[in-house]
Amino acid sequence: MAGRILRVEQQGRWRYYRLASAEIGRAIEALAVVAPQRPRELNVLSDPAALRLKEARTCYSHLAGRLGVAIADALVAEGWLEDTGSAYRVTPLGARSLSALGIESNGRRAPEAARRCLDWTERRHHVAGPVGTALADLAQERSWVRRLRGTRAVLVTPAGRRELKRILNVRF
Repeated sequence: MAGRILRVEQQGRWRYYRLASAEIGRAIEALAVVAPQRPRELNVLSDPAALRLKEARTCYSHLAGRLGVAIADALVAEGWLEDTGSAYRVTPLGARSLSALGIESNGRRAPEAARRCLDWTERRHHVAGPVGTALADLAQERSWVRRLRGTRAVLVTPAGRRELKRILNVRF
């Protein structure tokens, strides 16, 4: 933006705004020292059901929440995906590794195979697109996650924690 205070990221019909830099954040924190104190409001995420959504859930057909972001971070750290800043690109190592899990990503252009989806609770990206959907399906088929009835929340099983750590080095 013109004032270099905010950055905007458009995702579908939504626009997400964030501070443009750490320096802007420090300036706002410095101003907060002289701002009047407000009473602490009830945090919506203190509700157990909301906490489960924040922890692990589906976002359309892919995994989101802290789990989805951890998987995205692991896929990038392990070299399966490259984060170009505007999209994920499946790397040759990623294509081979995903194929070994039964997930085919070849023949698709990068934005079609693995898209970035901004997570509303974590304010960071998780993996959407066919790769994200296939990973969510795989996690459910192998009982790494279990859907909680009547909600988008999923529970990561002990087997899921173990396998996500072993395969992707996800620390969740």
